[in-house]
Amino acid sequence: MDTILIAFLVFMVTIIGARMINDRANKQLDTEKRAALFDIFARGRILMYIALASIVAIFILSLKFELLDTMLTFLIYAALLFVYVVITNYIAWKRLKSNDYPASYIRSYIISSVIRIVGVVVFLALMMI
Repeated sequence: MDTILIAFLVFMVTIIGARMINDRANKQLDTEKRAALFDIFARGRILMYIALASIVAIFILSLKFELLDTMLTFLIYAALLFVYVVITNYIAWKRLKSNDYPASYIRSYIISSVIRIVGVVVFLALMMI
């Protein structure tokens, strides 16, 4: 099977799997808690998107202009994504915990976030082959 097809399939399976986990967790919440999620995460969302876009841009530019060895670039990228996931999940955990969300919801939220990022990392790793 073509590497690009495998990369795309892995990416889609992880995104859909993470979404299913998130949807199942959302169904456990009452309407009020579900509606409050948007407000809880609206604060600082743009900064997180900028940070993620910067990490991806640095990765792509490094590969395109061969600033570093390809494998070193990927390792740095994976490490930065790991740090990003840890920081964003910690912030999410703090916000959800301080707003009295159930532990099962918080766990599902963090698992789905990690699965999504793993999907992106695997996708990019397979694209480099």
